[in-house]
Amino acid sequence: TRAARLRFGALADAGGAEAAMERALGLRPSDARVQFAAMSLFDQMGEIEGAARHAAWLLAHDFGDASLRASLHFRQAESAALQGDIGAAASSLRAALAQDPGSAAARGALVEQTLAGGDGFEVVREFDELAESSPPGVGRAALHRASAALSLALRADVEGALARFRKAGDEDPGDLVSRRASVMLLA
Repeated sequence: TRAARLRFGALADAGGAEAAMERALGLRPSDARVQFAAMSLFDQMGEIEGAARHAAWLLAHDFGDASLRASLHFRQAESAALQGDIGAAASSLRAALAQDPGSAAARGALVEQTLAGGDGFEVVREFDELAESSPPGVGRAALHRASAALSLALRADVEGALARFRKAGDEDPGDLVSRRASVMLLA
């Protein structure tokens, strides 16, 4: 693996780096550290498919802590999205969130995938979950406001938007935007 890193990093020889990594994998195909190094190398080279292939192997062998497994699922989601498989990408992102519920990157990517798929109900649900998992205060209020706006824009759900604006106002008593929006929705 050292030879692969050297060929890619110092010599800018992507082909040589890949060949060196394949030799290392041939010698120790069941070594999780070699698989991880291969995934990292493919990641650095911008080879999303290769990185995802090694991420899948690592997941199958229960490698790493929850945060690392979330990043492995994220790599699989990137690969699925590149192949146009939005459902598989969303499934991998949900798996990433199951491993690391606080991952803003995974939740943001899932919202993006869901928006691309046109599922307004799911987008609003993701923002609701993000708000509920956030620390109390102004940040949570902002997420409730965003969820309320999406509820109106994507679902035309006035009652749901009103409930979310009220949550935002309860979370941040100085939130004039949510209070004004609530008044306008009640009018």
